[in-house]
Amino acid sequence: MTIQLTELIVGQQARIVEIAGGHHMLARLARMGIHKGIKLSMVSTPIIRRGPVVVSVSGSQVAIGHGMAIKIMVEHLS
Repeated sequence: MTIQLTELIVGQQARIVEIAGGHHMLARLARMGIHKGIKLSMVSTPIIRRGPVVVSVSGSQVAIGHGMAIKIMVEHLS
């Protein structure tokens, strides 16, 4: 089952299955090491669902704006 990145809770791991964004958004995320197929884990989510989402990717923490994060679809890893 795929869900938005913003639906993960802290500590959960997931794999990106789709990014619904244009060329500029995909390029920006790629520069941060975020692309389809990569595994990540949720580090922190904003309480009010407006601020940035922080994920861990390949040993680095990356902050993604909420608007971008809702366009990233992931599948939860057990």
